[in-house]
Amino acid sequence: MEAILQDVTKAVAAFGRLDVVPTLLAVLREITGMRFAAVARVTEKVWTVCAVQDGLQLGIEVGAPFV
Repeated sequence: MEAILQDVTKAVAAFGRLDVVPTLLAVLREITGMRFAAVARVTEKVWTVCAVQDGLQLGIEVGAPFV
């Protein structure tokens, strides 16, 4: 379990260091007309938000796991 948490932490941190990610999410929202866009690390059991633009104010935050 510890190794999985470290992998998730590394994935979230890696996306946080990429300056282009917010721009890509904004472009995706613009061209699709969606008010929400995210990048997630997905496994068979859980997905973890690595980057998000939540124009719907759903309260989904970076690092949030969804089972």
